[in-house]
Amino acid sequence: MNHIITGDMDIEDVLKRYPETREVFSSFGLHCADCIAEGFDCFVSQKDIASRADYYGLFLDKLLPALNAAVDGQ
Repeated sequence: MNHIITGDMDIEDVLKRYPETREVFSSFGLHCADCIAEGFDCFVSQKDIASRADYYGLFLDKLLPALNAAVDGQ
């Protein structure tokens, strides 16, 4: 695994660059790409992966490997 995606990356940027991560974000409960509030003020002002994961009580050490595996085609 190359660890392309890191916690400080913006979720929207990751989704644009790696659309294959959409399912992973959704499976972890981060429906940011499909959220009707996207583009408006979100409950979480920080749009990076780590801040969103922390806000929703997700473990970054589980989310990041899953995102990178999706990018690596695993």
